[in-house]
Amino acid sequence: MDLEALKWENHNLDLYRIERRLEEYIGLRNEREIKIEEDYLRVCRNLKLVFFEDHSPQRGTGDWDFANANWELDTSIYVSSPASLKIYNNHTACKIPETLDIPEGRIVSYIRFGDDWGVEYGQCPVLSFRNNDDAGTITVTSGEFRDYSFVANGYNIWLNNYELEIRFYEGGVAGLIAKKSIVSKPPHANVFNKYRFTFWISDGVLIMRPEWYDETEETWKSMTDDFTDSTPAFEEPNNRVGVGNDKGSNWFDDIEIWKRI
Repeated sequence: MDLEALKWENHNLDLYRIERRLEEYIGLRNEREIKIEEDYLRVCRNLKLVFFEDHSPQRGTGDWDFANANWELDTSIYVSSPASLKIYNNHTACKIPETLDIPEGRIVSYIRFGDDWGVEYGQCPVLSFRNNDDAGTITVTSGEFRDYSFVANGYNIWLNNYELEIRFYEGGVAGLIAKKSIVSKPPHANVFNKYRFTFWISDGVLIMRPEWYDETEETWKSMTDDFTDSTPAFEEPNNRVGVGNDKGSNWFDDIEIWKRI
């Protein structure tokens, strides 16, 4: 079975688990939580895999806009040969046509941090979504701390130490959605782990769910409670996604982009 077929098989298994959770009300405490999961299932049923980056010779880094030159294909550290994408203080946005408008969707990637858990600013990967820059460009803006930057026209989910934070920048102005302590995480951060981030609309509210894949239990686990934004930004039809880093080095491999169709 090829990799793409395997991803669809795993996706269908995940749909079954979501359906079962709804049928049995597993972990659902009220009508609002049930409605969110119903909308999540609706989105997941309509997700299409529009991009899979395994860094093969046929698919190079030409599929991405980079904010600067601080990146390389690392042939010594990877999940799938021949290389992973190593980024240092840099941001990207996918620019292939199928990925230019994803108001609801999902990013999946293996990520390896430069340091293990507990090292402040030792691992700062960023996933950006609803990026409003046109294909061929990506703009960044400075964060509160020196040497920190974020995608300037979109949302960013940023991990540091034991916290996840979602913020957006619009016209150089920052908006903090929320900062949450991680309640579930892989045993170690300085090895490749699989992460995914899904974002969708439920009753006009943008729901954002960060997860990691537990290989031992063969299941996805939420890293925090869902993030929500009751006044979603960047609703216009130009919503790109990407990966990035704000301190040290991160490695990304087998990046998937899913779009609600």
